[in-house]
Amino acid sequence: MWRCDIPDSNGVQQSIYIYLGTPTTEANEDPPEFTLTCQSKGGPVTEVVWRRTAEGNTVTVEEDSNHTTSQIIVDTSSNTVYNNTLRVRGRETTVTYRCTVSNNRHEYV
Repeated sequence: MWRCDIPDSNGVQQSIYIYLGTPTTEANEDPPEFTLTCQSKGGPVTEVVWRRTAEGNTVTVEEDSNHTTSQIIVDTSSNTVYNNTLRVRGRETTVTYRCTVSNNRHEYV
């Protein structure tokens, strides 16, 4: 079971629960994967940092075999819109991921 906490359009925290199935101990079975997306728009150019909190410790997510990031431009009409994604692979319990988007004017988590 995965839980994703996100604010709705009014800023009220909402939880989404995803059931991935029964965990298995089979060594040859691929671990579960999921993708988180945070959207950003505007300018000037932004920096995107993903952070992971588990057991009270927060660290910056580094690219490895269990974590990959990407950024896709989805609209360039008036304000550039980016979909910033984090793909997570593996079994974890009680982990919180946060996306921080910042530039020289603002920071948004």
